[in-house]
Amino acid sequence: MFEREARSRNRDIWLSGEDLKNPSRVAEALTADDLARAVRQRGIAKALADLSNDDLQIRDAATQSLKEAGAKARGSLRKALAQATDAETRSRLEAILKP
Repeated sequence: MFEREARSRNRDIWLSGEDLKNPSRVAEALTADDLARAVRQRGIAKALADLSNDDLQIRDAATQSLKEAGAKARGSLRKALAQATDAETRSRLEAILKP
């Protein structure tokens, strides 16, 4: 029981990005699905941040990346839209979320 709880805690720490100093310990708790989900979530977070980048090419690439993420990114996109402060970011998010 204790081992299962420890593995779950390690997975939660890694997914939240709290502690990447001991990757071998944390990696033991990850399944392939956990790793894929974490990579996807971090990629979505980076693309959302890139929507407000000064460089147009980076904004365009972020928009395309979020479109390709599809349904897996919808929750994050809605949250970002609710918090967006600039018109271009809001416009891009609305266009991505449009069915």
